[in-house]
Amino acid sequence: MKEISFKKEEIGKRVRLLREKFHLTESSFVSKIIVDGGKCSVSMLNRIENGKQLPTSEFLCSIKETFGVNIDELLFGKKITEVALLSELRNKGKSRNTVYQEYIRACYALCDNFKLDDEGITCMREAREKNSLPIDSVAKACRVSVKSIYRIEQGNTMISTKHLITYHNLFGLSADYIIANSFMDLPCELDSVLNGYSYYTQIELIKGFLRLAKEFSLL
Repeated sequence: MKEISFKKEEIGKRVRLLREKFHLTESSFVSKIIVDGGKCSVSMLNRIENGKQLPTSEFLCSIKETFGVNIDELLFGKKITEVALLSELRNKGKSRNTVYQEYIRACYALCDNFKLDDEGITCMREAREKNSLPIDSVAKACRVSVKSIYRIEQGNTMISTKHLITYHNLFGLSADYIIANSFMDLPCELDSVLNGYSYYTQIELIKGFLRLAKEFSLL
């Protein structure tokens, strides 16, 4: 299997731009980040911003919670396409529009055609099984043991940033979703209704929401 590549320098640049966006010094920025139960160090931030080190998944979780960052945008420079399009509704402030309310009702009706996920399968396992990829192939791509992939796919261990990137490159999975178990930036009415559906069902529903948004002339 082809080795997965990524550019730490580009990720580091986006971390630096995030810090500068909030007009924070390095020391002020790291004071808000929790890593391994303690504060992130300035030296760690320097290594990340200079492309010498990947931010850990704990680092990503912390800046997501603190600054409302979309992890896909931070790691890959863009959001998942469907999520990015649907988030435009949120940004346009349509929540008090009568047409928008009719649209939301139509979205709820659409959900009735889909089955809720009763098994609680993680999106990593769902993606591998949907694509009929053996677990040892994923382990090889991640350069870890099959046992490690099993623990990741069961949600029993914290996934590393490198493995977040690998799952994204293998299956197109949202790193933001893997970390938070939900998509970010969606209209709150739609974000809540997606709870209980599997990852790929949510993607199909979001595509359906987009089709409805166009029918209602909201996009």
